[in-house]
Amino acid sequence: MPYTFMLKKYSKAIVVIVLTALLVRVVFVLFGAELYYGKQNFFETGDTYSYTQCAKNLAEHGTFRGILDDPKSVAARLPAYPLLMTAVYLISGNDVDLMYQIMIWIQIVLDVASVFILYQLCYFISKSYRLGIVTALIYALYPFAIIWVPLISSETMGIFTMLLGLMFLARKRNKTDFLFGGVFIALSALCRPQNLIFIPVFVFVYLLYNIRNLKFALLPITLALIGFSGVYGSWITRNYILLDKFIPFSDSQGGMETFSKDVVACRKYIYSLQSDWNPQFFQIVRNEKVEWPEIAFVSKEDSLMLLRAEYLAKNCGYGFSYWREYWNKDNAQIPFEESCCDSIVYYFSKLRANQIKANPFHYKIIIPLQNLRKALFKTSLVNEKQGIFGLATTLLFLYRSLLILIGFIGVYLMMRKKNLYGLFVFLFFAVVYYYICFTVRNIEMRYFLNNDILMLIPASWVIVNVYKWVAIKRRSRKPEQFAV
Repeated sequence: MPYTFMLKKYSKAIVVIVLTALLVRVVFVLFGAELYYGKQNFFETGDTYSYTQCAKNLAEHGTFRGILDDPKSVAARLPAYPLLMTAVYLISGNDVDLMYQIMIWIQIVLDVASVFILYQLCYFISKSYRLGIVTALIYALYPFAIIWVPLISSETMGIFTMLLGLMFLARKRNKTDFLFGGVFIALSALCRPQNLIFIPVFVFVYLLYNIRNLKFALLPITLALIGFSGVYGSWITRNYILLDKFIPFSDSQGGMETFSKDVVACRKYIYSLQSDWNPQFFQIVRNEKVEWPEIAFVSKEDSLMLLRAEYLAKNCGYGFSYWREYWNKDNAQIPFEESCCDSIVYYFSKLRANQIKANPFHYKIIIPLQNLRKALFKTSLVNEKQGIFGLATTLLFLYRSLLILIGFIGVYLMMRKKNLYGLFVFLFFAVVYYYICFTVRNIEMRYFLNNDILMLIPASWVIVNVYKWVAIKRRSRKPEQFAV
């Protein structure tokens, strides 16, 4: 089969895939999102309000703050997504509802563009259009990307900028590609903080694969670092100037009362007991009987201290009183000066330290491994949605886990071919999963979304190679026909 005919075949295929991706996302937004999320304002998430406030304050008052009157809230949110919202807010004539609608359609365009970028990216890293077709098709129908498209949240933009940055790094048409690659990776990190790990991992792998020709590798890596640090460094510098402290990500305690220091201390304590902060946290917020696990009762003194911390959190917790579910509506949003925030922080911090000292293996090994198991093989949404929705959720999560496992095989095959992107995808995946499961310990599937999407590339590598093997064995294709 002639080479040019194959290229035309793939060109037609990617057009069909991109149009399919567009159709699926439009249909989901118009007809599926409200049903899936179970509410008319399906686009609202827990982050939507703070993003909106940052955008409105910048557009109307010229200051990037989560709360206009709180100077500490200048770093309440990473800026990339709110800056886009600001531009759309101005275009919409300062109409929030119209801004939300425009943002959703922008995110449809960005996510469909990501399908084509993945196609291009796969060709640049493998010189195989077939790999690009398979990866693009999987992503076009990938449910865990699609469900984020209609939400006012930074996930879709974070995916788009990450893939675009990696495409520039892989293209290497000229040296400025590395500069643009660094810029877009920085933008992705300013959407989702875990993407900050991307650049050091890429630099390490790129230098490792060019260890015998470091002189050749230093210039492109330097350009990538210049592009990245120029964009991301401006955020860190700004925060240091305004707040006089080093804030590489965001400061959730500035302008986000629901994550004030008393709430953070409580969550950290719960994470020293188990892999999830529920049901105990919301039992406190709702003034219900708290079901502490047996391991929480280290000693009689700690048991009494825990009861004291729980009582204070329920009745005079500053951050607790800002949660929508807070039980005492007459005393909601307690002023900080009237709260017992510092006492709550003291008790929960002391309890956490005692827990780690009493059960170090449980804290350092057992809980992180439970986090890792949940991150890789999560199916727990079936407990929230029953019937056909529960079954569908379970099957979708099993599909995700299967793609990850196939991706690990693909990483091995890519590394055997000395393809540096196999090692990069694996290390980026491993470092982010380790950081979230062992350090942050707050397991939300969106935190792993970028890594899971990159893992589609080695998974597709396996699928393509299995197809090649079967086709050659059946003699329906010749080896030379797989050149592209």
